[in-house]
Amino acid sequence: MKIVIVVASARKGSSMYVAEQLKELLGHEKVDIARLSDYKIEYCTGCLECDETHKCNIDDGMTELLEVVKEADILVFITPARYSLLSGDAKVFIDRLNPTAVSGEIEEKKFIAVAVGQTQKGEEPDSINLAVKSLINFADNAGMTVLGEYSIYGCYNRDDIKQNEDVERVCREIASTIQNAEI
Repeated sequence: MKIVIVVASARKGSSMYVAEQLKELLGHEKVDIARLSDYKIEYCTGCLECDETHKCNIDDGMTELLEVVKEADILVFITPARYSLLSGDAKVFIDRLNPTAVSGEIEEKKFIAVAVGQTQKGEEPDSINLAVKSLINFADNAGMTVLGEYSIYGCYNRDDIKQNEDVERVCREIASTIQNAEI
């Protein structure tokens, strides 16, 4: 089983911390972390050439990432929630996945959505949940099977996540979901 954790945060903060915890719980040998800010990814130009060719005409870091996504059995997507939305890196990445969506290469992949935000649990609950719902809408539209959706609250400062009681529980729940997934 090949697991790819996509981290859509430019900072090495809360989202990356969750990814590292998951990798530890799942075993290093079967998990790859793809931190989007480590790649140069251009904006989609909307040329729609990929609808016909199933390939993007832009040759950048996304070329490598497309292969990583195609090889994955399970995609765990972690994004910071910003203004009830995904991060900019997440949106650009999703736009550039179009060649795999139109070709059907990501259909039936297993998908887990995680959004991390600064809002405290109980305050503006929709802020982080709406970011998760955006990821779920993407996965549904791409024909992926959603295994779970998770919101992590109260992560503003770099070390907030390390003191957050819910993070360990959420990471263990995600790991258990992945371990029980039928591939």
